[in-house]
Parts: sequence; structure tokens; C-alpha cells
Amino acid sequence: GFFLAAPLLGDQELVLEGVEFRKKTITSQREEAQVQAQVLHLFERYLMVEELLGLSVEWDKPREAPYPIHNENEAENAAAGLRAHWGLGSDPIPSLVELLEERGIKVLSIKADKIDGLTAQVRRPNRPGLPVIVINSTDWGERKRFNLAHELGHMVVEVGQHVDAERVAHRFAGAFLMPADALRGEVGKHRTSISLAELARLKKIFGASFQAITYRCKDLGIFSDALFRMLFNEFTRRGWRYPPYHEAGALPARLE
Repeated sequence: GFFLAAPLLGDQELVLEGVEFRKKTITSQREEAQVQAQVLHLFERYLMVEELLGLSVEWDKPREAPYPIHNENEAENAAAGLRAHWGLGSDPIPSLVELLEERGIKVLSIKADKIDGLTAQVRRPNRPGLPVIVINSTDWGERKRFNLAHELGHMVVEVGQHVDAERVAHRFAGAFLMPADALRGEVGKHRTSISLAELARLKKIFGASFQAITYRCKDLGIFSDALFRMLFNEFTRRGWRYPPYHEAGALPARLE
């Protein structure tokens, strides 16, 4: 594995390990190294502030994690298991960044158009490793939340052979942000139509994009294939599926 080291508070050294990029357009090791150097530099400042304020929190990782995944549907169990371990019930999560920080996962936001997200461990001499998730600060609020949950998925599951890790992380993110019981409670068990106004109401409740809600409802069998296709055609027509993703009713940044 490729890693970088940086001095911290004089004599300590930080090492970035197990780096996994969710790539957009990174094309060279040089670009990867630049992003990693930026992450380490930010992380160093982050830890200095933590140490000065005495805020350090240990990573509250479930004993069962990483959850073994043999097919995409098992991502549901992993999301439910993590929610249970963290005592979240099936309530929507008001601030995902705050939740992850409270559970010992460091969240960094960097201006990096070339990546969607990144997970890594930061190793320190004679101290436990620290998990870090990096997201792109230029993304819109709902996308940041989904990317955070997606990266969390990568962090807590172990995907078996012949299973698509990205699809598993997507399914995990949907299940973590929108638990089946809670979503069915709001939408019902089966729908053949839904208005954009109702989707906007769901967006406010769960902090997810129209597209993520629609995918989730399809995964749970709430939306038929026909309704799913109809909605996605409408999202395309409105220009919501492509940058700059100006979806109606974007969330305020504080909800990330």
C-alpha cells in the first residue's frame, strides 16, 4: 500500500493507511499523492485542535464489524446492525457529520473535484488507529450526506467475491439514512404514483435527494418499476441528474 507520513506536534508521526478513493477523474499516482498530502495536512490540524480542547473520541465500532456481505441485500442487515449498536432506532439522522464525529470517525471536507469520497485509517505511534472519511466540500448537501453514508458502508462491511462493493455501499447508505420501517411509515407499503411535493416532504424528513429516495423505494418494493422509470425521466427532464444537480428544495449545509 501507498502511504504518506507527516510530523505531528513535533515528534509524533501520522501515517495514512488503507486509502480507498471513490474516484471520479484521478488519473495518476501524483494526483493521488496530492490529495493524500492535503488530507494528512488537514488531519494534522484537526488532531491538534482536538488535543488542545481534549475532545478525542474512540472509534465506536461494533464487535460484529466488518459485517460480511455475500449479496447486496445483506447491506440492509449491516445498516440495521450499526444503527442498533449506536442506539439510533429507526429515526432519521439530523446531522450525519455530528453523529460520525461523536462515534469516533473523523470527517474531513476538502475541495477536491477529482474525488467523490475517500476512506482511510490514520496511524499514530503507540495509539489506536483513527478512521477518517473525506468528502468533497463542493458537493451539494444531500449528495454529501449520501456520500458520507456510502463511505461509512465501505468502512463497516467486508464484501465477498463476485459482489459489487459500490452497489453494496449504495444499498447500505440508503438503508442507513432511510430505514425500511421509517420509510414505509411515511410512504406506505406500495405506491403506483407520488407527487414531487410528497418527495420534497420526504427529503426534509430523511435528508436525502429525490433520486436516493426513489432508488430506496424501488429497492424496498414500495415503487413499481414503472413509477421508478417515470420519476427518473422527470428528474432527467428537469436537469437534476447531472451537474450542477440543482434539485428542488436543496438542504441547508448544516444538515450534513
